[in-house]
Amino acid sequence: MKTIRLSPATRSVRPLKSLKHMGVSMTSNKTSLCWQVAILALSIVWMQLVPVDQVYGVTPDQHDDFGDLTTQGWSHGFGSSNPPVNVNTGGPAGAGDAFLSIAASGTAGSGSRLIAFNRVQWTGDYLCAGERVIVAYVYNFSSTAMNLRVAFKGPGGGFASNDAVELASNSGWQSIDFSLAETAFTPVSINGAMGTDFTATLGDVAELRLLSSGSPSWRGDVINAELGADNLRAVVPEPSMLSLLAIAFLAMALRLRSWTGRRSR
Repeated sequence: MKTIRLSPATRSVRPLKSLKHMGVSMTSNKTSLCWQVAILALSIVWMQLVPVDQVYGVTPDQHDDFGDLTTQGWSHGFGSSNPPVNVNTGGPAGAGDAFLSIAASGTAGSGSRLIAFNRVQWTGDYLCAGERVIVAYVYNFSSTAMNLRVAFKGPGGGFASNDAVELASNSGWQSIDFSLAETAFTPVSINGAMGTDFTATLGDVAELRLLSSGSPSWRGDVINAELGADNLRAVVPEPSMLSLLAIAFLAMALRLRSWTGRRSR
């Protein structure tokens, strides 16, 4: 890759630590490995099946499709003469598909930079929610190329994408993605203070930005341009994959147990 509020889940049930309460007795050191694997597998399955007790902050698989004909909390700063607006047709799906239009005047003052920020549903703990990538559809409606990035602000300061998504002029709708790995970000200055702790910021995001900038930045470049954005999503790993992995571990444990049992006869 060249280059969602996020909701950490608090579980009240702890993973299985022993099989003794199930009436299982481990009588041979030869079977210790398979029991360890079995316990690991059952713990993974247990954590997948236990319901979530509490949910705080950004929602896993956060999805902004602008179908409600609002900007869904995306803004452009106080006093901007050209804030983001909802366009009710012409999105990636064509007629009737609404999208977000983000414009920049390219002149001095508020609204001169291509920035849209969200301080509502895209805040919270991205780490516990398991977010790994932000994806979106974008369209450069202008005659000037863009360098798109995402940036975060939180307790650990500001951080922006290392690598920009280069969006050509009059690009048509394009699918893009931004990795949320720490190695994909660099500290940036916000009001003179550089970011210091990526984990602290991603664990309690106060603001997410989508912007155009030639280098990692919190403010972006002054540019005369218009960007369309739609179907912004925070993608999480599929829980079913963990369950499948657990089943594989369990099958391996049973196979090891059968094999060691035959060897000990």
